[in-house]
Amino acid sequence: MLLIHSRQDGFTPVSHSELIYEHANQERTKLVIPAWEAAHAHSYTEAPVAYTALVDTFLADFVPEFGVRLER
Repeated sequence: MLLIHSRQDGFTPVSHSELIYEHANQERTKLVIPAWEAAHAHSYTEAPVAYTALVDTFLADFVPEFGVRLER
C-alpha cells in the first residue's frame, strides 16, 4: 500500500495516514509525506513528476512484474 499525504490537506489530517501506516504491514506499506504543498487529492496536479516517480519507485520495489507482459 502506498500512502502519499500532503500536510496541507485540509480535508483529511495527515495523522489519518500515519495511523493507517502504523497499523499496516510496514514491510509492504510506504508512507510518503511530501515536501510539496497540495490540497486534498491534488498531489499529482501540484507535483506530477515527483508524484509519478514515487509511484514508479513503489511499483518497482513492491510489484516489479507490474506492467510486464507475460508470454503465453
